[in-house]
Amino acid sequence: MPIGQKEVTTIPVSIEEAISAIIVIFFSCVIQGRFGMGGALLAAPLLLLINPIFVPVPILVSNIILTALVSRADWQSINFHDLGYLFIGRLTGTFPGVAVLAMVSGLAFDFLFGVLILIAVGLSLVGRKLAVNRISLALAGFASGFMGTISSIGGPPVALLYQHQDSTQFRATLSMQLLLGGTVSVIAIALGTDFGTDDILVSLMLVPGAILGFYASRLGIGNVTQSSIRIVTLTMSVLGSVVVLVRATLSLLSGS
Repeated sequence: MPIGQKEVTTIPVSIEEAISAIIVIFFSCVIQGRFGMGGALLAAPLLLLINPIFVPVPILVSNIILTALVSRADWQSINFHDLGYLFIGRLTGTFPGVAVLAMVSGLAFDFLFGVLILIAVGLSLVGRKLAVNRISLALAGFASGFMGTISSIGGPPVALLYQHQDSTQFRATLSMQLLLGGTVSVIAIALGTDFGTDDILVSLMLVPGAILGFYASRLGIGNVTQSSIRIVTLTMSVLGSVVVLVRATLSLLSGS
């Protein structure tokens, strides 16, 4: 570089990709802020298709911002007793997730990501009521930490366990768990993988979408019911994961 010339930092995505990603984050945060889950399920496959750099750290950062706002608003409804066991599980599940992230790349990540999304959808569809105790909470937290670190989707294991609780307590406790767990995941990824300036820039780019999504979620979404949102979210998640898996398969077959 010539003397006196400053290095120009460029954002590693196109304007079209940036706008698309912010729109996806906005709508995913409206869903997450309103119902307590579903946002990452919608956002993760779509953002991976837009540009793989958006997964997992930028989504995790957006979720941290959103869940911090939700937790602050619903603070009195958080079940701190359950949260302790969830967080212990989340902490122990994070490090295997980071180890997997450090080992896989490219096509392997796409395949793993697509499968984890389908597993998350499957967990979201299970309607059976499970016993909420120390062991089940820790196991749900562990699964949340492992899946959330790799794919940014850590809500379904906890939501499966907590789905029959009071809706406000569900949203508040799950949000705080995702806030603490997401923060741990981002720190662990930063320390244990190839984390760089691009991840920081792209993460900051999505923050306005997360903040606007939170405030929009507090305004309500008219006559749209949770069941209809759930159907759309799960359908989009399945379609997105299938596209990711098909794209990875075609790349594998073509040898690229």
